[in-house]
Amino acid sequence: MALLTVTSKKDQVADFLREQLLSGKIEPGAKLLSVRALAKEFSVSTMIIVDALDILEEELLITREPGRGVFSSKHNLKHSLGICLFAYQVRPQRDLYFTNLVRMTQPPFLHEGFSFNIRMIPENSNVTYQHFLQELTKIDKYMDVDCLLMNVPFLNKQQITACMKLNTPVIFIGDFSAGLYPELPYNQIAGDCAWLGQSVIRQVAELEQCRELTVYSGSLEHYFNRNFYDGALNEAKQLGIELRLIEFPRGITSSSAESEQWTIYQDKVKAAVDKGWHKCPAIISGGISDELLLNAFSGYDIDVAVYDGKECEKSFEQFFETIYARIETVVNNPKDYKKIRFKSKINVKKINS
Repeated sequence: MALLTVTSKKDQVADFLREQLLSGKIEPGAKLLSVRALAKEFSVSTMIIVDALDILEEELLITREPGRGVFSSKHNLKHSLGICLFAYQVRPQRDLYFTNLVRMTQPPFLHEGFSFNIRMIPENSNVTYQHFLQELTKIDKYMDVDCLLMNVPFLNKQQITACMKLNTPVIFIGDFSAGLYPELPYNQIAGDCAWLGQSVIRQVAELEQCRELTVYSGSLEHYFNRNFYDGALNEAKQLGIELRLIEFPRGITSSSAESEQWTIYQDKVKAAVDKGWHKCPAIISGGISDELLLNAFSGYDIDVAVYDGKECEKSFEQFFETIYARIETVVNNPKDYKKIRFKSKINVKKINS
């Protein structure tokens, strides 16, 4: 998938051609100009044109026919719902949530009658609030989409309010790291993190038949980590299990300094050893690296079962179906605000032998 930024030349070319295709100025089935002709028309290199066409092909707006050229999609997009999937300040190489979310835009999960445009603002792009507003305006005024899906975990109240002023209906996908903002009306579909915590504890307890568990978690300052732990803690109490918490500092999952991360992992494992919490089965949550944690364990000769919870494939299909159904509702009634908590089916997996 191509990464799109606000100012790139390929982005500008793709935006112009997209508008031509969606508006019908380039008719369905029509042949586009050659790559060289387009490069001359836009005064850019042929590589820029190729990259722009890659974007449009991923959005199912064009088809390439070897030996014949590039053609506008024969599907009548005027009778399709145009959706923009927009990710803001995400980590392209580490954000598994967004990577899985993109799957709904591709077969076999892509629904007939829906066309997607994917836009991403990477975390390291130093985007200001004004840039964020400009990107929203660009999507709202020039992209001709029927609904905007936003995967934006780090939005604040001011940014959410700005999103809700758009003419394009907005559905937020996933939790905000700061919480729910109950005072604001908006549409949101997110996993039920407390339910995930309950499921993981219940399954590990059945597998290990234990009375003690240690959770190695990302910072509880993040709403999703805190909810996961609260759900895990409540389930542990119900089962009569003593649950211990080793909490990693905020930002540990996004730090680029490997030496700093390694030091933190060693310190946290040492803290568990000092408290005697290293002798019972362990659970990883909140983006903690299983590789770094297991390496730190080996330094203290810790030999316990370590588990992680993974969503089953069927849950992804059901999650995408929920999103598609909500899109159709919101497009017809943009003021029908609802916050949906989706309960995924979780399978725990032992990550060490």
